[in-house]
Amino acid sequence: MLHYNISHPNRAASMFFFRDKHSSDLSASQAEAHARAEDIAYTINHTIACTATDFIDPFIGTATQKMLGKRVSLHGDGEHGHSHNQGGLNYTFAGELAGDFGSVPVTIALQRHAPKAMAALGKGLEKIAAPVFRRTAGSTALREAKAFGGEVDAEAVKARADALYDHEIKHLPLAAVWTASSIAMNVGTQKLMGNQAPTSHILAGKGAGILFSSGLTVGLRALIPAKAQAWDKFSSEKLYLPATKKIGKLFRVEEKSVENMAREQEKLADKGWASKLDAERQQKEGSAPER
Repeated sequence: MLHYNISHPNRAASMFFFRDKHSSDLSASQAEAHARAEDIAYTINHTIACTATDFIDPFIGTATQKMLGKRVSLHGDGEHGHSHNQGGLNYTFAGELAGDFGSVPVTIALQRHAPKAMAALGKGLEKIAAPVFRRTAGSTALREAKAFGGEVDAEAVKARADALYDHEIKHLPLAAVWTASSIAMNVGTQKLMGNQAPTSHILAGKGAGILFSSGLTVGLRALIPAKAQAWDKFSSEKLYLPATKKIGKLFRVEEKSVENMAREQEKLADKGWASKLDAERQQKEGSAPER
């Protein structure tokens, strides 16, 4: 059972969840530059991970476009002479790749050259998304603490929840810009290539692909969590991070920034924080002088 103990409010403020100590020794401008570089590394890493997990989207998108095209034709509203150019794997695959990777320079350009606009976007999005993010971060922290089963005080759970929330909110404008530009480039690429399906059909195909791949991913992770975690570790270390470092060089992002981003992700993914805090507490209590 989880026991809350609020008599030690500073117990949770130990060693988790925040940027490296060296950032406090930097000037304000240097710290800001480091933070932007890590954000760029996050964007690139996010792109690679999304592309790797969304491989099934083009198949679902193509099927959706063709199904909607047939329904329109049956009602006599379609241009039958162009039905063979409505949908196709060549369009959806090209659109997916163009959207995923084409959105990277857009997101990076805005982050580098319009930081105030991105900050304003983040504040606006936070007002809308805060209740949802607060609720999910709180439930995640509480679930992790209950899984530990030891004595973890309320302040420790709150610190964990705040860290999860801050991480998501910090990257919310990056994710929003990346997603919006990715969808726009996806649709634009398909249109430029000659896909004569209505824009609404292409968007519907993209949405269906996202829903299917997301549901499949969540379902598999629920059925085989241990293997999913092993794959996360392997893919991050052997695939995503090396690729992020190489692509990051094109945008003048140092490997150190990529590694800092990876460390932050690892801290947030660490579900053993409760046991570490409890072990740290017991060590301190054991070393305390008797009175």
